[in-house]
Amino acid sequence: MEYFFVLGARDPEMQEISRVLDAERIKWASATANGHAVNSAEAYQATGVAGLLPPAPRQLVFVECDVLGLEPADVCDHHNPGDPGYDRQPREYLQGSSLGQVLTLLGKEPTHEQRIIAAADHCLTHAYRGECPGVDPEELADWRERSRAARFGLTHEEIQMRIRIATKALERAERIKIGDESVAWFPDKGVAPYELAEASARLGVPIAYITYLDPQRSPYRAKCGIKNANSDTVRFWMRECGLERVYGSPVRGYASGYAA
Repeated sequence: MEYFFVLGARDPEMQEISRVLDAERIKWASATANGHAVNSAEAYQATGVAGLLPPAPRQLVFVECDVLGLEPADVCDHHNPGDPGYDRQPREYLQGSSLGQVLTLLGKEPTHEQRIIAAADHCLTHAYRGECPGVDPEELADWRERSRAARFGLTHEEIQMRIRIATKALERAERIKIGDESVAWFPDKGVAPYELAEASARLGVPIAYITYLDPQRSPYRAKCGIKNANSDTVRFWMRECGLERVYGSPVRGYASGYAA
C-alpha cells in the first residue's frame, strides 16, 4: 500500500515521524491554516495541506491533525476520544503514541531512542516513574535535556539550569484544590519559568495554568490546562472548566481548553 501522510504540529515526536517517513521514502506534508504549517491550536481545524496532494490510489493518513474537506483512510493519534491511542495505559505507550502507531503501520520495530520518544510524548510523568517497559527514567531525562537543548539552541547545561529554576518555582507556587488533588497554580504561564512542565513531570507535582495567546495567530484569548494530574482530577477539570474546545486524556493526566 502506498501511503501519503499529513502531519500536525511540529514537536520532537513529529520530527521523528517525518524523519522515519523520509528514510522510507514515503511522501508527507504538513497540515496548514491560513497558509502556514499548523500549530497545536490549529491542528484539528486545518484548512489545507502544504503542496499538492498526490492522486489516488495512495492511502491518506492523518497524524495528529484534521483537514477540512479531506477524509483519511487511517489516523495515528492519541489526543481525542476514538483515537487508536487515546485510552492506552503507560505500559502500552508504543500503541498509544503516534510514533508507535506510525511504526506499526509501516511494519517497523522501534529503536531504543524511539521508545524513549514515544514514552515521553504519550505519558511523560508515568515514564519518569518507571511505568513504561524498556524506558529508563535516567536515560529519558538525558534525552529530554539533549533534545530540548537542540530544539531551543541552548547548551545542555543551560537546559539543566532552566529545569532547576522551574523546580524551585514549582516548589514555591500557590496550591489550589481541583477535585480532591492539590495542584500548583500558574495564572500566567507566559511569565512562568521555562521547563515548568518538565519539572512538574519529574517531581510528579501537577500544574494548572493559563497561557495568553497572540490575537494575530489565534481566535482565542487564552489556552488553559492541567498537566501531570491523576485521572479523576483531569475528568473533574474537563467537566467543570467551562472552556471551549476542551480536549485531553485522563489516562495520560492532562487536559486543555480555550477561553474566548
